[in-house]
Amino acid sequence: MKAIPQGRFVSLDAYRGFVMLAMVSGGLGVAGYARKHQPDSEFWNVLGYQLDHVHWGGCSFWDLIQPSFMFIVGVAMPFSYALRRAAGAPWWKMALHAFIRAAVLILLGTFLRSQGSFIDGKPVPNWIFKDVLSQIGFGYFFVFLFLSFRWYWQFLAALAILFATWFAFHQHPVMDASAVAEQGIKKEWEMYRGYAAHWNMNTNFASDADRVFLNKFPRKEPYVDDDGYHTLNFVPSMATMLFGVVAGGLLRSYWSIAAKFWTLLLWGLAFLAIGLALDHTLWPQKVPDLRDKFEVINAGYDRPFTDSTWTVCPVVKKIWTPTWAVFSTGWTLVLLSLFFGVIEGVGWKSWAFPFVVVGLNSIAIYVLANTLGGWITTNLKRYFGSDWMGGPYEPLKAKLAVTGVLWLFCYWLYRQRVFLKI
Repeated sequence: MKAIPQGRFVSLDAYRGFVMLAMVSGGLGVAGYARKHQPDSEFWNVLGYQLDHVHWGGCSFWDLIQPSFMFIVGVAMPFSYALRRAAGAPWWKMALHAFIRAAVLILLGTFLRSQGSFIDGKPVPNWIFKDVLSQIGFGYFFVFLFLSFRWYWQFLAALAILFATWFAFHQHPVMDASAVAEQGIKKEWEMYRGYAAHWNMNTNFASDADRVFLNKFPRKEPYVDDDGYHTLNFVPSMATMLFGVVAGGLLRSYWSIAAKFWTLLLWGLAFLAIGLALDHTLWPQKVPDLRDKFEVINAGYDRPFTDSTWTVCPVVKKIWTPTWAVFSTGWTLVLLSLFFGVIEGVGWKSWAFPFVVVGLNSIAIYVLANTLGGWITTNLKRYFGSDWMGGPYEPLKAKLAVTGVLWLFCYWLYRQRVFLKI
């Protein structure tokens, strides 16, 4: 096989579009439907589990959306960097551009989270930095600084970030019930006992940091914690982007298509194996019943290595644990290799067109989904009647309709050759 030219990869646009369509679809409301209308169906239970976030530890298909998007950001960075260098742009100018892009992403994320935010009846920003855009923004400039390094330095930097993250959580004292009450944490918090308790919900190193940092901003009431996501997630997620940078460098190389495909696939499988080796609580097991309450797990490295509760760090997407960064990167590499192999290698491209349309305007569809989703649903009901969207499948119909409208808008942008970027 010949090496492909250094142009735009349809496979990367298709993968990005696939991820964004999955994101804006909201899982089609399948998990809620399964819990409410099909509680005894194994098929709907498995499907609902995969189309929703796991309660805390573990991984579902739905959990792979954000790491895929962040990984793709990293993959694309070497391409844009090389294009600007080839155009004669000085490094300082590219650094300024990266810094401004990072700031815009952070502010855009805050803007999307500020809808309905009021203090004393006045609209105010909601200074929360947990969404994907803010997370990318906080890490983007730091990742940019590594673009001129060789791939092994980028890889080692990612590993160093993950080790530093693990060590910070490892050193943080485990909270007991009295300390939790003193902090004012009211929501569920105990996910693990034993050593793994260092990564409990709302009582870990990153949650303590947020209770200090986020309370520096004006608020209606003091920030305590609510959903388990944290600002400091951007630190380990930089490793995800750096792994993407390494993959982007591979795609830019003059290796053959076959060599690139097998390298991506085998590294993906290796990352998955490492994730499973570091956290045995992730070992394949029966999908939990959606009706079951989360069971607290007693886990740690102080038990036999062959035990399913052995772990040096549990895989938790909500706090982007180092093991999550490794395990999810394994899946992103496998998915990228499949898109790359089918589209660039075999040459089957036409099937991916609906994804490419969205992939070329990923920021646009993300912003529109977060600002106009409810408005689109309301107007569809207004003009076509509410009956057609009623019944037990109402969430699925509404999500499909909104996703369809947003896709049509992206298609219109595509036809106009308009591609919105930051």
